[in-house]
Order: sequence, then C-alpha cells, then structure tokens
Amino acid sequence: MRHRVLGLLSRIGLTRPTLRAWAMYDWANSAFITTVVTVVFPLYYASVAAQGLPREVATSRFATATAVALSVVAVLSPVLGALSDRAGRIKHMLGIFAGLGMVSTLALATVGPGDWEWGLLLFGLGNVGVTGSIVFADALLRHIARDDELDRVSTAGYALGYLGGGLLLAAQLVLLMKPQWFGLADAGAASRVAFASVAVWWALFSVPLFRRIPEPKPDVSIQRPPLSLRGIFTQLAGTLGGLRQHRQAFLLLVAYLLYSDGIGTIIRLSTLYGTELGIGRGALIGALLMTQVVGVPCAVLFG
Repeated sequence: MRHRVLGLLSRIGLTRPTLRAWAMYDWANSAFITTVVTVVFPLYYASVAAQGLPREVATSRFATATAVALSVVAVLSPVLGALSDRAGRIKHMLGIFAGLGMVSTLALATVGPGDWEWGLLLFGLGNVGVTGSIVFADALLRHIARDDELDRVSTAGYALGYLGGGLLLAAQLVLLMKPQWFGLADAGAASRVAFASVAVWWALFSVPLFRRIPEPKPDVSIQRPPLSLRGIFTQLAGTLGGLRQHRQAFLLLVAYLLYSDGIGTIIRLSTLYGTELGIGRGALIGALLMTQVVGVPCAVLFG
C-alpha cells in the first residue's frame, strides 16, 4: 500500500515532503474559495446578511466589496512580493495574510440578519488574506521545486485544492440541507458553523507548509537597489521597464490578467446570480460540488 501511495505521489510530482507540504496549502485555502467565496457565504449574504436590501442593491454591494478587496491585493502584491524576496520573509508574509484570512473567516460566524456591512467587511478582508497568501505561496514554489518539476507540482496543488475544497463542501452540504441532524435551528445557523469550520480547516492544513518548508534566503548575487521603500519601487519600475524589450511577455501578462479576472468574476458571482434567477440552494451547491470533482483529474492531466 505504501509503495502504491509513493508511486502515485511520484506520478503527480509530489516526490519530496517539501513539495507535498506546499501542495497541501492549496488543500487548506481552497476551503475558503469554495465555501466563503463561491457557495455558502453568497447564499447566506443574500438570504440573511442582506435582509432589508433590494436584491439588485445587495448584489451590487457584494460585487463592489469583491472588486475593492482584489484591487487592494493587486496594488499591494508587487510591493510586498519584492520586499519579502529581498528580505527573505516570504513565509512571514504568507503567515500574516493567511492569519488575516483565517480570523476574518472565523468572524463571519458573528454575522447576523441585516449585518451586510459587517459581513462584507469580513468577506473583503478574507479575500485580501487568501489572495495575498497565495501570492507568497506561489513565490515559495520556485525555491523548493526544480524547473522541470514546476508544472506538475503546481497542477498537483490545484488538484488537491479541488479535492480538499470539495470534500469540505460535501460535508457542509449535508449540514446545510439537514441542520436538525446536528442540533442546529436552521440553515443560517448551519452556515455560521460552516464558516468556523473553514477557518479551522485552513489553519490545520497550513501547518505542513510552515513546518517543512524553510524560509528562502534572498539571492545576494543579484544587484538590486538598496532595501528601502524607494529601492523597492525602483526595482519594480526596472522590471516594468524591461517588459518593453519583451513585447510578447507583456501581452501574455495582460491577457492573463483579463482572463484570470474574468474567471474570478464568474466564480465569485455565480452563486449570487443563480439565486437571483431562482435556482435552488441544493442545485447551486450540487453544481459547484460537481465542478470540484471534475477539476481533480483534469488538473492532474493538465500537469
């Protein structure tokens, strides 16, 4: 049995403990993406937190909160990424953002009827936390994987993310559809328990990364401006200026930005939009759960 497991891990690229620990962070944070971003919180927001708001106003404010959160990450990530690389503090920054996301997710359990402002604030902070932490987790990968391993390890992380997020979502589906089985009053109470479970799941399965992966040391062989805020912006300006010599790389980055933001918009608003169309809670969760299941083998095959 052990040989079969090792053989499977080898085929998907997770041959070393550090690579497996890195991939497990996808398993950890994907619970936030599936439960909070995609499924449970949008349903809870529409039916509980946004009580008293016209439906179109509630949706507009949800979309605005998402856009603001992702804009904050887009502005901060290059600066913080350059700083962490230079100072050798990638894991430190990852921990700060992950901690922000976990605490915000746990606090979602305190959001009650009509608390849409508090709910969206926590939702936005959670998005900043998870997106920022993924930026720094991605930065770790190049320090622990060889060039010929990057593709397979990255897609193995995606597969584990789909699997982990899907498993927790399946358990939460039972919780939401049959809250009385667990001594809960209704689906609203079950949703609050689901938010708390995401925070615990995220924290628990982040431990391997922090235990097994050492903090990368900055590359002192590369000539860079002095380590200061001005030096960081000088470095970023130099990077952007260098893109003028690589037109295809620049077009690729722009295309990827538009593509990833478009997909992200669909993911983040799909459940809320489906609710407005009158699609039932069970059908929405089932559809998203099916997506998670399909994503596992497809991610592995892509790698």
